[in-house]
Amino acid sequence: MLDIQGKPVPGFKSYVQTYVPAPIKWKIKRWFKIDLDKLQQWFKDLEKDYGECKFVYGENKQVWTEQIDDPTGRTGHIMPHDSAWYVLTFAGDQRGALPPIAKHVTEQYKEQWMDKELNPRYCFTGYGLEVIKQMPARVRKIQISSHAPGHQLILHQDSTDNIRFHIALQTNPHCWWEIAGERVHIPVDGWVYLVNTSLPHRVYNLGDSHRIHLYGKVWTQDVLDT
Repeated sequence: MLDIQGKPVPGFKSYVQTYVPAPIKWKIKRWFKIDLDKLQQWFKDLEKDYGECKFVYGENKQVWTEQIDDPTGRTGHIMPHDSAWYVLTFAGDQRGALPPIAKHVTEQYKEQWMDKELNPRYCFTGYGLEVIKQMPARVRKIQISSHAPGHQLILHQDSTDNIRFHIALQTNPHCWWEIAGERVHIPVDGWVYLVNTSLPHRVYNLGDSHRIHLYGKVWTQDVLDT
């Protein structure tokens, strides 16, 4: 963990950091509507045609330079073996499954994660890419997360220069965000949601099915200017 001056706090993973929150008055809100049926079909095609790009957490331990999860949830995220991600943007040209987190990865991935532009990978085409390109803000680091039952993100903040958008493709009643003390559920309703991730937040999947979201970063200033 890093404190507000950027100094490590003993006992936490390094991705647990604190920031002064962005000057945004809301925690989470609807942004714009998309064609949910079309997006869900796009995801099914992605799974069928680009399965080699799916990063399954428990099958890819070799990419980490140190353990990034904590099965107890006290010092870091709880990441079950079958939680998975599709990394859809990446500055390099590497094929196959890529790690979803920039921290503690081997050298072959680090430089590409620093890119600040939208760089679609070979697996990122069709309607999903159309949705991203119509967003009224600059976007980067687009992924799909498939949080397995039991997946939990420890209380943390993200940097203030970016906030997140999320589109739920699959969920269950026992999935929720906790944002600055308020519990929020993002439903599968065809809306793109903006989430002020500069606020302290955590995420839970305590249901019996995977929680699947298309999500990414948008520039905070762009959102403030719209």
